[in-house]
Amino acid sequence: MSETLEKLVRKRAVAKGNLTRFKNFLEGLDQENPDLVELELRLTKLDLCWNTFSEIQLEIEMIDEDNEQANEQALNKESHLALRSLLDKLNNHLRALKVLEQPIDQWDILIIHMVTNKLDPHYA
Repeated sequence: MSETLEKLVRKRAVAKGNLTRFKNFLEGLDQENPDLVELELRLTKLDLCWNTFSEIQLEIEMIDEDNEQANEQALNKESHLALRSLLDKLNNHLRALKVLEQPIDQWDILIIHMVTNKLDPHYA
C-alpha cells in the first residue's frame, strides 16, 4: 500500500470513529428531554465529519480505481502477478455470488467469456 493510501486510510478511520461517537451519542440521548442546543451543535459537527469522510473515501476509491486500471493494463503483457490478481478477484467474486445463493455452477461459458476478454488477445 502506498504511503498516500495509508494516510488516507488512517484519516478515514478517525472520521469513522467520530461518526460512531455521534451514533453512540444519539443512542444515549434522553428521548423525553433532549438537550436541543447540544444536539444542534453536534449535528453541525456531524455534517462536517460526514463531508470529510466522504471526501477521503472518494480519494481512496480513485486511488483503488487507478491501481485496478494499472493491473488491467498489465494483463496486456505477460505477467504472472496480473494473472494471479485476476484469478484472486474472480474467486472472490464467485464466492460472494455463492454466498448470495446464485447458481454460479451454470455460468461457465459466461465466466470464460468475461475472463478471456481481459487477457491479451494474442494468448487468449
